[in-house]
Amino acid sequence: MILTVPELEPEGREWPSLGGLVCQWIEEHLVFGPGDLLGQPAKLDEEKRFLLWRAYEIFPPGHEQEGRRRFKRVAFSLRKGSAKTELMAWIVAAELGAAPVRCDGFRKDGSPIGRPVTNPYIPMCAYTEEQTEELAYGALREILMRSKIADRFDIGLDRIIRIGKGGRADGKAAAVASSPSARDGARTTLNAFDETHRFTTPDL
Repeated sequence: MILTVPELEPEGREWPSLGGLVCQWIEEHLVFGPGDLLGQPAKLDEEKRFLLWRAYEIFPPGHEQEGRRRFKRVAFSLRKGSAKTELMAWIVAAELGAAPVRCDGFRKDGSPIGRPVTNPYIPMCAYTEEQTEELAYGALREILMRSKIADRFDIGLDRIIRIGKGGRADGKAAAVASSPSARDGARTTLNAFDETHRFTTPDL
């Protein structure tokens, strides 16, 4: 395996990113998950802001892949106690909600215009069903139930459905464990994986 670290700046300038818009959306709409700050307004520290900025970098105007995400896959490896599961839940909430997570063109100054995902489907996977429900999916569920946008969702024990116009289902996040064959062919807009160092069996 080869680890490559992408250059921070192409041609002496930063890559454009939707990360700033995503951070703003998280702090305006979401709350902290399970823990001492449960239910209080979400607040991102500088480390998480930087991670989100890099994760949502896009190719600049004039590039052959203009507006497309720079990274196809992103992995965060953070120390224990750094609320990485909560961060993942915030990202999933943004992708499931109406956050500006996709590029919809550029302004005259070169900054990107964001838009929500159309009909998202987000499986949230962990190595056991219990861990999925208690950590990754469980954090998302608690966050959305206590957020100011809770009425935009039908929140269940193992799936959260985004409610669209006319009360119709318009996207879903679901807790999944080690049964990938049941999801073969599913059109996913984001895959979220928690505690991947425990993914040691062939099916995982």
